[in-house]
Amino acid sequence: IEYWPDLRATHWGGESSKTVTTQRISRNGSQLTLWRMRSALLYYRKHHGWAVARLAAAIELGWHALRRWRNTGSADKRADSAEVMATMRQAWRETLGGRVAPPTPW
Repeated sequence: IEYWPDLRATHWGGESSKTVTTQRISRNGSQLTLWRMRSALLYYRKHHGWAVARLAAAIELGWHALRRWRNTGSADKRADSAEVMATMRQAWRETLGGRVAPPTPW
């Protein structure tokens, strides 16, 4: 290990996730949505139990259901909300309700 105090590094958040073309990336391009949801479910289940993991999933689903209902005039926003809801259901299935971490997709 060496210490070079003159070197500076700049972190450009989300750059590596942009290289993954098979996964949905959040609107700001910094996170893979499925992996964010999986991680949240695993965290809540591990540290707060099944009920809190389920509540977190229900809040995300409820928020996007409300958003989809409210945006009746915008097909893009409705489709986006429907996609996020489907992704949360997929994350719940793949983590078995926050019990197991699925294998990496790449």
